Amino acid sequence: MQRKTIDQAAEILTDVLVRGLSFRAAGARHGIGKSTAERQVKVLVRLAASQTPIKGLRGSDLNSLALLRNARDEVLRSVAAFDPATPIPAAQLAGDDELPVVIRSVRSQSENANRDVALLLLIISTGAKPLEIARMRVCDYLDRAGTLREFAVLQTGGEPGKGGRRLYFASQRLCDAIDAYLVERLRRGLGTSGGSDFRGLDPDSRLFMTKDGRPFAVKARGPHDPRPICPVVVAICRRILTRAGLQGVTTHALRRQLAQRLTARGASRQRVGELLGIASTRSVGRLLRASAPTAAQLFCDAG
Repeated sequence: MQRKTIDQAAEILTDVLVRGLSFRAAGARHGIGKSTAERQVKVLVRLAASQTPIKGLRGSDLNSLALLRNARDEVLRSVAAFDPATPIPAAQLAGDDELPVVIRSVRSQSENANRDVALLLLIISTGAKPLEIARMRVCDYLDRAGTLREFAVLQTGGEPGKGGRRLYFASQRLCDAIDAYLVERLRRGLGTSGGSDFRGLDPDSRLFMTKDGRPFAVKARGPHDPRPICPVVVAICRRILTRAGLQGVTTHALRRQLAQRLTARGASRQRVGELLGIASTRSVGRLLRASAPTAAQLFCDAG
């Protein structure tokens, strides 16, 4: 199925670049919608470019259909050389000195820049999962006086208020980014209380919201699977990482990177598990040992 999806994406790409079809028309030929067709093609192009760089294109350029069409021959050559069995090395942030460049890249492309920069830094600094992000409240970050808390206790169960792992706000860069987003929220009247407590924000409102001030919807995975999921935040995180130039990187990969960094600083597996909300040291071990995924495995997200 993975190979079939990759072949399908390559055919859609040819239809779009060579035959001039729209993603909607090209996708219809394979019985899929515009969004799925576009997502499959862009994942394929990013993965192919990670193996065979496309001359003149890099990072967010790979998301522009106009730029892909301008570099049509190079794009098709890269895709033709693509080997889905080859492991894709996880992108690494070399250090704090690279973060300003990454942040500028996200900020320049986002319609909700303050929020998305804060989300990126939250994922990198704490390993927060999309569901945890969707459930965080203003009162998890601020106390009544508007002072930053040392940590938030994240929910693990289906009911609000259930205790889980502690998420520490130890990064000043992260706190500055969240504060900037909350200032914007107050200015735009998103989730405000009209009072002075909690910096004028509703303490029970979500810490991160949609552009128009709504909470992110959490729902069951399926009719026979009651486990909660927040697909909107999953999609937002994926888009942020792409805009950051972290092609093919997932929030899980960044959690692994954080776990490795904590271990290098002397944290035991038990402590890493506590900080990342992982119940067993065996699971922490699997996270630390995990090898780089193959391109075919990464492509599953586009199916």
